[in-house]
Amino acid sequence: MVTLLQDKWVHSDLKIGLDNSLVLNDFFDPGFAEAVESELRNNIIYEEVDFGGVTRLRRGERELGDAYFGELINQEGKGSVHLGELMKLMQSQCFVDFLSGVFGEEIIFVRPGTPYLMGKGDKICLHDDLSDETHSCAVVFNFSKGWKRAYGGNTIVGNVKREEDIYTPPEVPFQLTKKVLYNNFKMHTPKFNSCLLIKIAQGLAHGVTQIKADNERFSFVAIYSRNK
Repeated sequence: MVTLLQDKWVHSDLKIGLDNSLVLNDFFDPGFAEAVESELRNNIIYEEVDFGGVTRLRRGERELGDAYFGELINQEGKGSVHLGELMKLMQSQCFVDFLSGVFGEEIIFVRPGTPYLMGKGDKICLHDDLSDETHSCAVVFNFSKGWKRAYGGNTIVGNVKREEDIYTPPEVPFQLTKKVLYNNFKMHTPKFNSCLLIKIAQGLAHGVTQIKADNERFSFVAIYSRNK
């Protein structure tokens, strides 16, 4: 699986910094990144997700209604061989060891990654991904060709200044909140074939700004835990 990565990442000594996020450009072999983008665009079936209007996107649909552990559903007659290779890589010991080195703690794989598709008007509200207190980091692989900051759809990472509960529709399975960040937040534009690493901890939050352009934003995201 290591051969899918650019050699410079395999034995790197990168560390997460005070920004609580790290961008690694040209992460995969270029041909592999192109193949994954094609499968995300043409093969995967997506389902709409809307949490009270504050988060709107499309998520790769899985069998049996399981949003995180079921098999991904493909368009009829199509497969996702390269996505399968990506998912194997993400749970490999080599990749988990890489994350452990970056975040300075023992990281463990907990659940498969998920593909996301966002278009005009879509957004992800600021959230902390602490539905489980053992969550340690999020890994975001970006597969959006030619994406520009002016399009929106940029990932924001920062420290929470204040937060408050907001109206939550009955169909949303958790309490929605409004978070406000300090002004020293970081904004990352989803460059094609980049990897964004985000620290998960109390007092931190991340989200995606609303997309303004008629462009499609593809990503593949996974959350990892710390070994208790």
